[in-house]
Amino acid sequence: MDNKGSILKSAIGMKLTLILIALTVIPITLLGLISYQKAQNIMEKRFQVTTEQTISEVNRGMDKYFDKFKEELDILSVNVDLTELHINPGNEPFLNSLLKDFEENNNDNRFVYYGTSTKRMYEWPYQELGKEYDPTVRPWYKEAVKNKGNIVVTNFYKDAETNMSIVTIAKTVEYNGEIVGVIAMDIDMDMDKLAEQLSNIKLGKEGYVFIVDKEGIILTHPDKTKINKDDARKMSYWKNVSANDKGFNDYIYNGQKKYNVFVTNKASGWKILGAIQQDELKNDIDIIRNAIIIFGVIAGMVSIIIALLLSKWISNNIIVLRNAFKKAASGDLTSKISNKSKDEFGQLANGFNSMIDEISMLINKLKESSSVIERSSKSIITSSGQTSQAVNEVATAIDGVAVGAVTQSKDIENAVCEIESLGAEIYNVVEVMQNIEKDSKNTKDISSEGLNTLEVLMDKSNNVRKTTLQVSDIVTDMSSYISKIEIITKTINGIAEQTNLLALNAAIEAARAGESGRGFAVVADEVRKLAEQSSKSTEEIKALIENISLITKTAVESMQGAAGIVNEQNKAAEDTKNIFNNIITTIQELTDRIDVIDSLINKTNKSKDKIIGTMQSISTVSEESASSTEQVSASTEEITAVMGEFTGYANNLNELSLKFKNDIDRFIVN
Repeated sequence: MDNKGSILKSAIGMKLTLILIALTVIPITLLGLISYQKAQNIMEKRFQVTTEQTISEVNRGMDKYFDKFKEELDILSVNVDLTELHINPGNEPFLNSLLKDFEENNNDNRFVYYGTSTKRMYEWPYQELGKEYDPTVRPWYKEAVKNKGNIVVTNFYKDAETNMSIVTIAKTVEYNGEIVGVIAMDIDMDMDKLAEQLSNIKLGKEGYVFIVDKEGIILTHPDKTKINKDDARKMSYWKNVSANDKGFNDYIYNGQKKYNVFVTNKASGWKILGAIQQDELKNDIDIIRNAIIIFGVIAGMVSIIIALLLSKWISNNIIVLRNAFKKAASGDLTSKISNKSKDEFGQLANGFNSMIDEISMLINKLKESSSVIERSSKSIITSSGQTSQAVNEVATAIDGVAVGAVTQSKDIENAVCEIESLGAEIYNVVEVMQNIEKDSKNTKDISSEGLNTLEVLMDKSNNVRKTTLQVSDIVTDMSSYISKIEIITKTINGIAEQTNLLALNAAIEAARAGESGRGFAVVADEVRKLAEQSSKSTEEIKALIENISLITKTAVESMQGAAGIVNEQNKAAEDTKNIFNNIITTIQELTDRIDVIDSLINKTNKSKDKIIGTMQSISTVSEESASSTEQVSASTEEITAVMGEFTGYANNLNELSLKFKNDIDRFIVN
């Protein structure tokens, strides 16, 4: 088997093996996990049920133990010697006798006593309690009153004399629904004996039963060091135990994981608990787990073996099919697949064999057809070659005639074109001469208008010159007036200075004159102020005159410059006028010569038109002859081209038939 086959077999075998293993191992693993979890839950539930049944039996035993005392206490609580003692004191001897008989007939109770609501106390065996003793404040009395009509059981305690475990049970005594007292009895609880009895009860291998009172004090326990201690109240499970009548807990004690189940004794309120280590349950569960693992491993190995065998069988069939298809793809249609099975592989093999038979028949028919096509294409090639040769000879002769006609037509066309070009040039010369004539006339008119405009310009320039001279004279006069104003301003300024001086002197004299000269001083002061204002105004006028004088001087200089420019402008206008007169004379001479040339060109243009008409007639005849020759030549060329294409198609058909034959020959058929 080749490398590709090995790769294919390996890939398919590996995939099938992995799929089959996954389909077997995964369900087994899931089933094992689910079974393990389910077994663990069942074992825990079974422990809970069996333990609860066991401690329920203990509970029922305790109920029976307390029930006989309860029945006797119920009888005593309704005895008339107790219920009517408060209204019939003569019953006291009968009461004492009743208590004595009751105590002597019950070995388990040490004391029986009756406390009245009037704080009287009757008991047997008799003890001197003292006049201060009040039974109504005792715990047993208060507890019974709280639970009117019901029997109550107190927490057990150790008797100081006998060191016996004592429990008190009590019940109210009523008369017409009113409490008149409480009847009670002390019961000797041999807890060691009870613990011994409970130690005989086994939960599993190392599980045990123990009792805890309502306060969390351990009453019985396999470990005697824990008895009468409140270790239970310190445990994590106590919250659930104290709050419920029964239940299930898991907890850790001394580093060990444990379970416990508890019930509550209704008579005493004590909690009966059954405890077992979790490892005991897990040992049983581990046996199930190990069995599941062993079964899973065996099932996995069997599934792997089956998967390998099945994948090998499937991959071998696939490789047989692949090799058969590979041979067919290379052209060998003689291979067949031998598979007698009735499954899908057998159907694939039969389908492949049928396909090979159909393709072989088709190839044989195609071979026959290719031979016919090959012979036909060779005949077509021979005929097309002969036809093409004859057409080429005719085309060569027609081409010679066509070339001469075309050459003659082209020469005539060239001559016509040259003459037409000459005519066009002559026509262009005529148009240019006409345009020159028009431009000459326009130039003459424009020159005349230019002369008129120059004359107007010269008149305007003279007027400007005159106006400029007048302005210059005015500015000159204005300058002389400003000089006179300046002299007057200086005079006013001198007067103001003298007036100011006189005002100062007058002020001095007024100061000397004292009070009589005060009015004169005021006038002198006003004169001084006017003199100062006149001096200030004179200064402002002086400044304005200086500015005007400066501007006037500048204007005079500008006017003098403008007068010079106007003189130069008049001279230039006179020169321009003379030039325009010369242009008009020259244009008139040019116009006369153009008229002569125009007459000659018109005659030449008429002769040109006659020559062009004759050449066009000759060219038309030559073009028609050449056109006919070209049409014949074109038709011959088209026939030649068609024959060439026909020959090409025949050659292509021949090549195609050979290629087709070679392709078909690759297939090996029966």
